[in-house]
Amino acid sequence: EAFKAAVADGAHFLSDRVDELKSFDDVKLLSVSVDRLTKWSKPGLLCIGDAAHGVRHLWHIDPDARLLESFELRDGLWVLLRTFTDEEDAAAAPFGEVPFGLGLLWAE
Repeated sequence: EAFKAAVADGAHFLSDRVDELKSFDDVKLLSVSVDRLTKWSKPGLLCIGDAAHGVRHLWHIDPDARLLESFELRDGLWVLLRTFTDEEDAAAAPFGEVPFGLGLLWAE
């Protein structure tokens, strides 16, 4: 009961639901943190969290360099498929059948 009171006191938006807690097994801890990388990729390494969630294709769009890099997840590693420059239409997986000019992405 003391734990329920502490939850209700610390998280007022949960106060109407603390009676649903039957034991500490009903409590889950979610830790959220934000880390910043100065560079998110280098040859052979791409830092991204979505691979664990079924993402198989990734586009890295660099507006300063005016390019799009297309990656594919293979055996747990991100492989660079192609780099598209501003002078060509991008047709990158998984939307390869829909080419578009990169100029559409840059604010002029």
